[in-house]
Amino acid sequence: GDLLEWMESAAVACASHFTRNQHLITIAMDRVFFHKPIRATDVLELKAVVAYSRRHCMQVEVQVDVLTPPWVQRPEEGLALN
Repeated sequence: GDLLEWMESAAVACASHFTRNQHLITIAMDRVFFHKPIRATDVLELKAVVAYSRRHCMQVEVQVDVLTPPWVQRPEEGLALN
């Protein structure tokens, strides 16, 4: 839920900057794909770009990159236990 909210905020900010108009609404979010899990220690980078624009509508694509800080070890990397 939180990630979708952040993605929507990034899309609105991008669209507002593109149109120079603060009065925008989100009609729909579609084609949302999750490729890998996000953990509480991860840092997220959201990139939004206007992909399609017409007089009364536009589409904004939002990409979320997961950046794992170097000091955090993911569970799938495993630890050598003796």
